[in-house]
Amino acid sequence: MAFKYFGFEAQGQQMRLWMESPTGSNCPIKRSTVDMATLQKSELWVIQSKVVYLADNWHEWADRVGFPIVSIGGDTCLYSKSIRQVTRKPPAMTKWIGRIGPGVIFADDFRRELGAHDPYMSEFMKSVYEAHFSVMSLKHVIFTSVVEKKTYRFVTRELYSSRGLATPLDEPQTWESPSSEFCGILGTPIGKITGAFVLGTYGQGIKRIARIVTFYTDYALHMQFDLENVKLYNLQNPWIHRYLRDSFYGRPMRNCECNAPSLCSKAKDKDDCEHKRALCRSVLLCLSETCICCLLSIPIMAGLTNSAIIVIVLVVCLAVTALGASLFKHYKPADGETPFSPGYEQKLYMAEVRARGFETLQQACWGRDVESRYVPGPSYYRPHIHPEDTNTNTASF
Repeated sequence: MAFKYFGFEAQGQQMRLWMESPTGSNCPIKRSTVDMATLQKSELWVIQSKVVYLADNWHEWADRVGFPIVSIGGDTCLYSKSIRQVTRKPPAMTKWIGRIGPGVIFADDFRRELGAHDPYMSEFMKSVYEAHFSVMSLKHVIFTSVVEKKTYRFVTRELYSSRGLATPLDEPQTWESPSSEFCGILGTPIGKITGAFVLGTYGQGIKRIARIVTFYTDYALHMQFDLENVKLYNLQNPWIHRYLRDSFYGRPMRNCECNAPSLCSKAKDKDDCEHKRALCRSVLLCLSETCICCLLSIPIMAGLTNSAIIVIVLVVCLAVTALGASLFKHYKPADGETPFSPGYEQKLYMAEVRARGFETLQQACWGRDVESRYVPGPSYYRPHIHPEDTNTNTASF
């Protein structure tokens, strides 16, 4: 696969597949167990938390992320649920300083030394937000005043300069998934922190980063990552989507999608589907026999000659044969099976999957690279290495 932005784009593409695929392999980022209670028990951390009111220059931010506005003493103020500061005691330099509000995390200042045994920045973000809100309510992760060198250089030089965009630019730029630009930003150190946060907080196939917005206030670069739920059928091929939704093979998955896990028993659904198929075959057979009898009785009642009746019967037979051929033209018997053999439709469907160049249903749904990982270049995605481990001073604001 040719990448437009070599290095960062490949890493971001892999991160995107890990987030969007519930069964993607080789993902080194496991669900985080770090929480605020654990940090507070340790004497190594100084934790400060207080409720603050945002200044007037945050009005634009409030409009962007939907911050609630409250009136205090006759003055209209913007209300931020809390501000957290998590700082490692000297001589270590690990720290996370930011703000949280309903549905949003602002990462203002953070730092982690390479090789440190401290929690990752993504784990700090998780522990801070879940201490006050449900993590499922989170919609935006915003990094303010980005100065991390690799990220800043990629956005300003690779993206903006290559498109002839001057910096600072007043108009926000939106990069939608899965574009090359989106994957490139997602592969930067700041992007990998956000991807690690999504995977470490929700696991695979629950939440994804749908788009990234880059914008300026004065000369400061900000990055906004918008989170959305992963759709059960976020498939690349519409024909697979239609098949899974319309066929009886999709019924157990549709039940799961409707939050009815009790109806998702594979054995029960398989037996139920086989009974329905047998019933449908019986009904179709009875209807066809009834139609043939009706067709035969019409010419007899009309007093036609025997030769005319024979001609009509032959025409009806040819019509029924043509109809059957059109209905089963895609059903090519394999190994002596018939279209009514158990599991025949599934085997036929997998044959179509392979005919389209895929080896498995998973690859057809999520792309050929779903089971692969980025190998060339620095070993960011080896299973035993966390993506945030490879950056010295991952972000220093």
